[in-house]
Amino acid sequence: RLVSERLDFARVQKMRRDAGATSAGVSMHMAFMGNPGTGKTEVARLYGRILAEEGVLSEGRVITVSGAAGWNVKETFDAARGSVLFIDEAYGMLRPIGSPVPELMAFMENCRDDTVVVLAGYEEEMDALLDSNSGFRSRLGSIVRFPDYTPDELCQVFDLMCSRAELVVPEETRIAVRDVLARGGRRDDQGNARYARKLFEDAVGAQQARLAR
Repeated sequence: RLVSERLDFARVQKMRRDAGATSAGVSMHMAFMGNPGTGKTEVARLYGRILAEEGVLSEGRVITVSGAAGWNVKETFDAARGSVLFIDEAYGMLRPIGSPVPELMAFMENCRDDTVVVLAGYEEEMDALLDSNSGFRSRLGSIVRFPDYTPDELCQVFDLMCSRAELVVPEETRIAVRDVLARGGRRDDQGNARYARKLFEDAVGAQQARLAR
């Protein structure tokens, strides 16, 4: 809903500009909080694409950097001009020495008309990051919290992957899949949709090996 509201706002702002009126200048930057595999990266891609289609951004690409890695803020913003800068594991910027947060905040403010920043990471760590500077939250238009998928939703993800691969899943197999997904899918390395994708890839690999024999 929050992403949709940002997009609706972008459409209205474009209408105002096309009509010769001034823009309200509200931030399009966002923070995506949630566990791995909950769709944060995919939503960022869709966000950039739609912003480009609506004429808010000139390109709509997604430039990805890791908050835990050393990266030059100015050079990264230059590369992301007209697009979305997606900072994964953004809480990695929260370090006692050499933190890029103050410089990042300045660029988020000064480049808000042609670059949209999306910060992403675990909810608790992201809250700590945003609380580290009194002006950080004010730079964001919205904070979106991505919940973990339920077993039924993970089954839908699995079904979608099978459909795209033109594979038919018997009902007894689907019951077994749901049982497996209900028992797991919360580990950091393969949680949520990643867990469903790993199960799908393992099942397809086993099927191919059986057919080859």
